[in-house]
Amino acid sequence: MKRTSQLLATLILLMMTTTTNANVKPEKKTVSIKHDIVINAPIEKVWNTLVENYGGLHNYSPSTVSSYCTNNATVAEMGAGRVCQFDEKGKKYMRENIVLFDAANYYFENQLVETSYPMDTENTMATYKLTANADGTTTLTQEVMYRMKPAFMGGLMKGAYRKTIMDDQIGFKYFIETGNKSTEDTKKDLRKKYESAITIIN
Repeated sequence: MKRTSQLLATLILLMMTTTTNANVKPEKKTVSIKHDIVINAPIEKVWNTLVENYGGLHNYSPSTVSSYCTNNATVAEMGAGRVCQFDEKGKKYMRENIVLFDAANYYFENQLVETSYPMDTENTMATYKLTANADGTTTLTQEVMYRMKPAFMGGLMKGAYRKTIMDDQIGFKYFIETGNKSTEDTKKDLRKKYESAITIIN
């Protein structure tokens, strides 16, 4: 159950970001998780890493076994898609598409298209928004809006989602700053080291 909760949370992370400037919003009531994380790198480096690794979530997410781009894309761009798998056989998976891409404002949105998990695809989406800081660092603001089937499960799963989301955010920070990958074996130590860089918004 714990492992399943973590994988579900990672699925949700794949679709995260702020609702600022969002043009597509869920039609039904959803659960929202929103965090900031400060990354010690300039905004262009963080953006390029995010875009170039759109199909490479497994490079920094400790719970993602494999991932790849779809829709004839190789990087994040309007209309690009990706598949993320959370087990070796690919039975636990998600597919999502970029429905808004705004490079000038360091922002894009993902929409869940298909998943093996009990998620409402029409009402589960997420985004990534970068902000340059005066000290040369970058803040990544992420929000995910999701709806489970049945809907009441969304609130029950929020705590587990939040922990896995934090692990993946820390994994992204660690990947950019060191070039190394967070794994299931190292994520707890990395959480202790880097969790102070995260601000929980809701």
